[in-house]
Amino acid sequence: MQINCHIAFFDLPDHTRITTTLAIAEALVIKGVKLDHYCLENSRELVESVRANFCKLPPFKAKIQDETLQYRVIEYSLDAVPLLLPQLRQNRPNLIVFTAKCLWAAVLAEYLKIPTVCIHTNYLLPKSYFPSLKVFFAAYRPRFFLRHLRLYVRDLKLWKSLQKLYNLKDIQQQDLFKWHPNCINLKGDLNLVYVAKEFQEELALLDSSYHFIGPCYTDRPFDENPNILEQANVYIALGSVKIYNQNLHFYRQCIKAFTGTSHKVLMAIGNNLDIKSLGKVPSNIFVVNYAPQLNILRHAKVFITHGGTNSVWEALLQGVPMVLFPQGGDQHLVANRVEKLNLGIWCRNPNISAHSLLHLTEKVMEDKLIQENVTRMGDAFRQAGGTALAVDKIMDFATHIKS
Repeated sequence: MQINCHIAFFDLPDHTRITTTLAIAEALVIKGVKLDHYCLENSRELVESVRANFCKLPPFKAKIQDETLQYRVIEYSLDAVPLLLPQLRQNRPNLIVFTAKCLWAAVLAEYLKIPTVCIHTNYLLPKSYFPSLKVFFAAYRPRFFLRHLRLYVRDLKLWKSLQKLYNLKDIQQQDLFKWHPNCINLKGDLNLVYVAKEFQEELALLDSSYHFIGPCYTDRPFDENPNILEQANVYIALGSVKIYNQNLHFYRQCIKAFTGTSHKVLMAIGNNLDIKSLGKVPSNIFVVNYAPQLNILRHAKVFITHGGTNSVWEALLQGVPMVLFPQGGDQHLVANRVEKLNLGIWCRNPNISAHSLLHLTEKVMEDKLIQENVTRMGDAFRQAGGTALAVDKIMDFATHIKS
């Protein structure tokens, strides 16, 4: 179906984030949609590679001490919305598509009364959902309660100022402030969720606007020793976010755990650490700054991960069981769900010994029930519909709002 449709597309303006929704943007362009993709200058080449119209976002301010995700997106909305409003008034789209943390896009849509599609790539928490105490206290350690309360009061005050400035009523406070640190689930008129419904908990709390389409990913290039792809049976990574992947002690424990074993290990440590800081690395362990997870996971037998949603979705797509070491954000929620569904094991000891880490990893690798569950869940993720279904839903929605 091809219709005369103009879409403004917003994702978190980070290169690794944009790649998670780029397949949808590209497929919409192929459908004949006029797609204005709003991002920072450093992602221009990525956006233009799929023939979307690059639209420059204003820059973010420097991060402050004790910055939360809520503070970051509210502060940016206060700065960016006044600059973006004239652009969208002059070049008004039929539809705004945004990911579930892009508050500035939701504000623009409500203020200009433009219909919305929200893409949920992260863990989806229904409004009335409260996590188990086990998860709650793992995320909110009691000794930091007063700090979290202070930051919540600060961020809530900032939200009230934004809400009052634009007379916001559709965007709800509980969408921004969850019972979990750094979790935001904004809502669109249509909501597309990057999981299979078999993974989602509390389905009954979600209305009919939510559609579980599975991940919509494309392969990423790999130009650093591609032979390791087929050699590695253990893959280790703590994601691309700086505050999570700078865990030098953890990486050294991993090296110690697998030294002298028959396992072939690939460990990606991000771009913020020098590989030399790890010391001597044995020949069965290959360390890189960056690795294309989808390609690596096609051959891996186990994934040692922080439990970021994109990492977990990619592991499930490839049928790889997990050992999870959540670092922050929604990762404790994801780790808990993975463990509850018996798709892997959540390690609650961040200072695990090398011996115990090896034992735990091999236990997961050899567990036939975990492997069966991962295979079954992977089938559900692959059969959920992916990019094709996402685009069909968006185009159908666009058709109805134009008629």
